[in-house]
Amino acid sequence: MISEAQHLPRPPRSVYADGLVYANLALSGQHQFTDQTYRYLERTSQLNRTSIMPDVALVIFSSKIGNAINP
Repeated sequence: MISEAQHLPRPPRSVYADGLVYANLALSGQHQFTDQTYRYLERTSQLNRTSIMPDVALVIFSSKIGNAINP
């Protein structure tokens, strides 16, 4: 299901939810999902300019994995 999400246009909320799923996988030790986390959360930020949640999730995720935060 999640692997097909990148091929279909979807509402920002569902793209954001997928980003959170990937973030949880990456934070639980499956580091191969780090790139997907960034991709989905950045895409959500572009799709929904009225919400700060994707940006906040990116900051928290970056902080937890020790990456520098790109303002």
